[in-house]
Amino acid sequence: RCGRGTLEVVWFQHRSLADRLRREPRVVLFGAVRERNGRLQLNHPEVLALVPGEAEVEPIATVEIPPPRARYRALAGLSERQVAGLVEQVVNALDPRFPPEPLPDELLTELAVPPLSEALRSIHRPPVGIDLVAWSERSSAPYRRLAFDELLAHQRRLASGYAAHRGRRKEHHYQVDDRVRQIARDILPFRLTGAQKRAVGEMAAELQAPVPMLRLLQGDVGSGKTIVAALLMLLAAESGVQAALLAPTEILAEQHAASLQELFDGRYPVALRTSSAPAGSTESSAAALVVGTHALLEDSVSLPRLGLVIIDEQHRFGVTQRQLMVEKGRDVDLLVMSATPIPRTLALAGYGDLDLTLLDELPPGRSPVETLVRPKKERRPIYARLRADLEQGRQGYVVFPAIEPSEVPGLTSLEAMAPKIEEGLAGVRTARLHGQLSADERRTILAEFRRGEIQLLLSTTVIEVGIDVPRASAMIIEGAERFGLAQLHQLRGRVGRGTESSWCAAVHGRLNETGSQRLTAFAECPDGFAIAERDLAIRGPGELLGRRQAGMIAFRVADLGRDTDLLEVAQRVARREMSEASPATREIDGEVRWFVS
Repeated sequence: RCGRGTLEVVWFQHRSLADRLRREPRVVLFGAVRERNGRLQLNHPEVLALVPGEAEVEPIATVEIPPPRARYRALAGLSERQVAGLVEQVVNALDPRFPPEPLPDELLTELAVPPLSEALRSIHRPPVGIDLVAWSERSSAPYRRLAFDELLAHQRRLASGYAAHRGRRKEHHYQVDDRVRQIARDILPFRLTGAQKRAVGEMAAELQAPVPMLRLLQGDVGSGKTIVAALLMLLAAESGVQAALLAPTEILAEQHAASLQELFDGRYPVALRTSSAPAGSTESSAAALVVGTHALLEDSVSLPRLGLVIIDEQHRFGVTQRQLMVEKGRDVDLLVMSATPIPRTLALAGYGDLDLTLLDELPPGRSPVETLVRPKKERRPIYARLRADLEQGRQGYVVFPAIEPSEVPGLTSLEAMAPKIEEGLAGVRTARLHGQLSADERRTILAEFRRGEIQLLLSTTVIEVGIDVPRASAMIIEGAERFGLAQLHQLRGRVGRGTESSWCAAVHGRLNETGSQRLTAFAECPDGFAIAERDLAIRGPGELLGRRQAGMIAFRVADLGRDTDLLEVAQRVARREMSEASPATREIDGEVRWFVS
């Protein structure tokens, strides 16, 4: 920025430079300005230009500044200047036509990027008059060209796996006829939304195709992913195909098994396999439907007729675990479900080997959830409101980040606060729920809560998913600064499932900048897809996808938060290439029929 002022400049061991500066007092410098003892200081800057003339300061525009130069990081044993010199030698030695252009002209035109050789030379020798902001942010055309090459290579790897799976031929077959449709209509306790009908229709058509399905089902909290999965499992059972549902926690697996048993009313045997279930207590090999946790992955679990695998909360499982489950069958159909929407960019980058189905519609009658964010010192009126709701016959939750007190400063725990809450809500039927309880104890507590015999659950995040109690209309999240944004949204999704007005209060301790941004976004965004985009902006793609996908997103130039348009084109190009190489990977043609009208 242009302006006038005084700046202290310091060089170390540069006496000859000091003599030159005395003779040529106008200078153009490059370096980082820092504050030291209340004064601005420029330490050991690079001299871009020494301008002969009078000492009087002239506007910077009148000074002839050298052309922009690329800067390089120092390497082991090499200074920045030495690295720059070596790169310059390489660029000088290159043939102007090297490297050869791998992309067709029409794609370069669509992307508005230069050929590869031109992009590389421009980056190492920036032309005069460039947009310095775009250059520094790596959003200029030459950088976008290199970013696209990275994204295309990544999408080709994903497309290769996609093509290998889709190039197989299934031995199992699905039968969808009027009889099966009538069974589905008879067991449904409610009418499906348009989004649910569309999702079931798409996937029923894929299941009937001769190639295996690979699909990611996304939807906001409460959008009805579970009933979609249940209808696919019904289709499998009616076709003599075994279906397995993998869940990350025992509570969620137990809830899925109970829901399927209630929905199908004994029509199909449902086996539950968890670490708490003895090895001989379930007949998983014979059951039409199998539900379980990581225990399903054990070698001792045999699923001889497995044809459909559904993985819930897919982000809690690694690629290897997913593959172990798929390999229990032969050319199985795979559906992975995400209870928290994933930003489209990350879905393409992390799960680009899957087709995507969105549930972008909530069931009718869902009441909006009022969201409050309050510091601990304002906790009292929140609990007064909770008591008033419970006295009216409603139900609620108080969620804690930990079970036991710890040495972590400011950590709010269930066991430390529960006695105070129970004393303050004397007469209210409460229960404590957490992962240290036995499976039987958890099942009993949840059953009593569903029946209304328990009004308030004091819980950890074990209730984050899989709990659907319409009369629960109040939630307090203690230590809210300890939770991620997506997790906060998941917890909030446990209320607002009935017709009563509902609310969720996030009670927090001391906040840093990231924590403040997270809770502000939580209060402002009731929609899970908007939450996902805000989470991406706050945390970045690497942290959001986690270590599971770390190898996929270690890009040198591309940025998933910036280059969404390039990523979408890269996936399209990669899939087209694989489709041309292997016709079996082409999309399923034909009209999609509604499975359930």
